[in-house]
Amino acid sequence: MDIRGDLSLFLAADPELSHLHTESLDITANLAEFHSAGWRARDIRGRVKMSGRAGVNSAQLELLAGSEVTAVTVENPGNPELPALDRVSADLAGLQLRAGYTLDRPALQTLKVTGPVRLASQALHHSALKTLGWEFQGTVAGSLDSATVNGRLTGTSGLAADLSLGWSGAGKSWLDGRLQLSGKRAGNILAATLEPWPETVQLESGTLTLGGRLYWSGDELLADARLALKDLSGIIDRTAWSGLNGRLDVSYGENLVARTWDMELLSLNPGMEI
Repeated sequence: MDIRGDLSLFLAADPELSHLHTESLDITANLAEFHSAGWRARDIRGRVKMSGRAGVNSAQLELLAGSEVTAVTVENPGNPELPALDRVSADLAGLQLRAGYTLDRPALQTLKVTGPVRLASQALHHSALKTLGWEFQGTVAGSLDSATVNGRLTGTSGLAADLSLGWSGAGKSWLDGRLQLSGKRAGNILAATLEPWPETVQLESGTLTLGGRLYWSGDELLADARLALKDLSGIIDRTAWSGLNGRLDVSYGENLVARTWDMELLSLNPGMEI
């Protein structure tokens, strides 16, 4: 670990007004491996540049440009169905931390973390996905009993989804997501993203909207997803089709349930229009 920068101590007649102050404190550290809940990160490098003040019962800090954590690989060796990531980075610049604590009996009483966050991986490996780079840009707001992260996930294939992740101190977590694709670009993006996408399927026009929520608490896992199709047309092998409309709802709890709503196909042309 290496620590550089300025650090000033201000003493006052009232001890509660005494505090430490820094305009720029630069801390760097390296770690060969880190393990948590089955996950393993290798070759970790961290750098935190900060400004702020810390007193006897509270601290206010801001992370400056250059604050970043990187890892060469992040994976879960015990579960190959989970994704593995290469060249992972977390840009922490702009995060603000506010903490309240006691020093006589050391305890953290309050904590507030707010600001922007950027996460990136140069390559994500999963059997259902083609190997791509991914980036998440958003904001985080957290405390000791809850946290939310909102932003946009973008792949090098062009796929982009709005995501919202939440956690509560009661052990409840959720993930909301939504994406919308239109026209021929929709088919090109899906083909470049999904490993099992059929080569004979082409989308020509229309709009596809997918939204869903994943909720988990302890061993309980619930999921809901909705796929809406509007005026989709395309080609499957040598068969042209058009005017595909409707909705597919899928929910998972104790059972897997799928329902369709108002599904219709206006025309099908395998060489002779139907």
